[in-house]
Amino acid sequence: MKTLNPVPLSPFDTTATASGVGARVCEPQQLGQPEGAENNLERVENRPLRRLTEPRSTARTPRMKSGNDALTAHELTQLFVDAQAGLRKIIALGLFAWEIKEHELKHGEWGAWLAAHAPELARADSVSGKPKASSQLIGYMELTRSILEACGLKTIGSYLEAVAKFPNAGNLNRGQFLLLPDINVPAEARPLREKIFQLVDGKTQRQLFLEFKQSTADGSRPQRGRLKGSEGCPRHVRAEAANRDELERVTAKKLKAAEITAWLMEMSDDAGLGELRDTEELLRLDEAMETARGYIKHL
Repeated sequence: MKTLNPVPLSPFDTTATASGVGARVCEPQQLGQPEGAENNLERVENRPLRRLTEPRSTARTPRMKSGNDALTAHELTQLFVDAQAGLRKIIALGLFAWEIKEHELKHGEWGAWLAAHAPELARADSVSGKPKASSQLIGYMELTRSILEACGLKTIGSYLEAVAKFPNAGNLNRGQFLLLPDINVPAEARPLREKIFQLVDGKTQRQLFLEFKQSTADGSRPQRGRLKGSEGCPRHVRAEAANRDELERVTAKKLKAAEITAWLMEMSDDAGLGELRDTEELLRLDEAMETARGYIKHL
């Protein structure tokens, strides 16, 4: 009898069971069954299972209506990294993500699109195994929706309609109207921009999440701690959430490292860093690189 090698499961394997373990089926002939039994499919729990030699069905990779999936995914990922630097960028990221999810893709394609084009922002569902947005990205999107509701836009659709009416809308969508200098923002976009700034400016990310996630029934003030009627999460769920947060934190560092690496490679010539010769900034950059190089050698 032949020895079968284990088949690795993809984190987004749609054959995963509820327990997260995918079912595997062996060829009848490999299990010692008589010749001609290849066409007999074994059944587990009355469900036909695929043979190892059967080609896995490849689902169509979701594509945006406007195209440019790779560039769009890069921009989304970059905004995700930049979101660590300020609340305006967090809301811009949330608006960008909502525009892709609700306007560019068909219903149900969001998770699969992220997994295919921006895997750093996706994770597998613990039950179904299907891809979905990372918990941190979901948090940014939900916070953004709360901000829009506080600005009088009760649905994402109403926000998309409002942006479509902006002059030069192509330069103001994807949350860009929040990031442009004031002089470049048309009058039609200023009211929404100012409302958002009034809600987010001067607050920490934690303060903003508390304000919109744990407000009282009448919306008068935020509440700390567990929501009323909530029994909390089991320990293993909290542990899984902590592991996901740690993975996302490390992923953010990887993205930043890749960004710095690309910048250094691009600027390492006379037209780049050469123009900073004999400056204090270049000296500090050299010292920082030397410190990082010394640490990396000891890893």
